[in-house]
Amino acid sequence: MQRDIEKIEELYAAFQKRDLRSMLQVLDKDIELVHSAELPWGGVYRGHEGARQVMSAAAEDLDARVVIERLIDAGDKVVAVGRTVGKTRATRLEFDVPVVHVWTFHDGLATRFESYLDNPTMLAVLGV
Repeated sequence: MQRDIEKIEELYAAFQKRDLRSMLQVLDKDIELVHSAELPWGGVYRGHEGARQVMSAAAEDLDARVVIERLIDAGDKVVAVGRTVGKTRATRLEFDVPVVHVWTFHDGLATRFESYLDNPTMLAVLGV
């Protein structure tokens, strides 16, 4: 679904600019966002308010950007393969951690987001 890949490209561009309003336009109002429970910002978040919460929680710990190396069209899903890079706020340690994001789409909006990253590496730089 080329259209969904274009939406994901828009979403990551908005994320780089910290443009939450543009990001929310790509997210269904009932989106489910899933992050590993091992991470300080981990858990399941729902809706636009949940999106705000998880982005705010991650920003408390990280000054980061996502570098997408490849987008894979998988039907109703788009898989983003890349890295999250930056510094932790508490330790100021730099990191470069592999990530995979799995986005589910319905009617042109993201309805689910699953984030997978190298938890041991991220937890080590966080000092957890």
